[in-house]
Amino acid sequence: MRQAILSLVFFLAALLPAQAAPRVVVSVLPLHALVSEVMTGVGTPHLLIPRGQSPHDYVLKPSDARALRSAALIIRVGPGLEPGLERPLAALDPARVITLLDEPPLEHHVERRSAERIEPMITGALDPHLWLDPENAIAILRLTATRLARIDPAHAALYQRNAATAVARIDRLKVTLDHLLTPVRAQPYLTFHDAYQYLELRYGLTNRGFVVQQAENPVAGARHIRILRDIIRRDQLRCLFTEPEYEPKLIAPVVEGLPVRVAMLDHLGTTLPQGPGLYERMMEKLARDLASCLDSAPKPS
Repeated sequence: MRQAILSLVFFLAALLPAQAAPRVVVSVLPLHALVSEVMTGVGTPHLLIPRGQSPHDYVLKPSDARALRSAALIIRVGPGLEPGLERPLAALDPARVITLLDEPPLEHHVERRSAERIEPMITGALDPHLWLDPENAIAILRLTATRLARIDPAHAALYQRNAATAVARIDRLKVTLDHLLTPVRAQPYLTFHDAYQYLELRYGLTNRGFVVQQAENPVAGARHIRILRDIIRRDQLRCLFTEPEYEPKLIAPVVEGLPVRVAMLDHLGTTLPQGPGLYERMMEKLARDLASCLDSAPKPS
């Protein structure tokens, strides 16, 4: 009789639907990749800002607004990266939102200005490109696993295991990045905007300045262009790095007639397949692209 009752219980349990994965919305591709790692085997987070779209000037669509309202958890960087999310998120329960610029487990740096030298800006605004430090990526994985376990305790152990596995991969990635970037630490370069501070400070790289100060306003004035051209000549810069989201013509006045190589850096992973594994591939590609240009570009005479 007891066996028959147990069999009936198991049969009825099998008929019940599995607990649905929590609805999770993530703002940009690198964060989406990390959250996807944690949610493997449970569900897939919703990517808010599509590839190829700069988060600095993204405008929320009605379907995105619905996704935000229905989400159990929303993970974004902060107003310095996704200003278009400020008003929609203000209407939601803040307990459902992780703003990474407000999270103490992550390392934060103040935005810099581009002039004769790079230095912190007086405003003290935080640089939002924090995922480019692998240590921050590890903190994001652990933070996500902890919050998801609280929301969805049925899968808590799986979230923690997934996060631990992803952390081990990033620990191996750190060794690769160090190997690739150590030989070019002293080689100076320019970037389109100040997106790489977290990587540069972690690995001791030498950025001499940026074409534009604000990515949402990608215009460089004549005086600033003259300063950058003087820096290229004075420091014998080998490379200027642009980005997939911006037109090449924006940097043409800076490099015209100068023996400096133009190369591409993709700090959002827009050229890579979406989902788990994107973060590691993106970071290794960044390091390889940096090292390739700085190693191979001819040094100006």
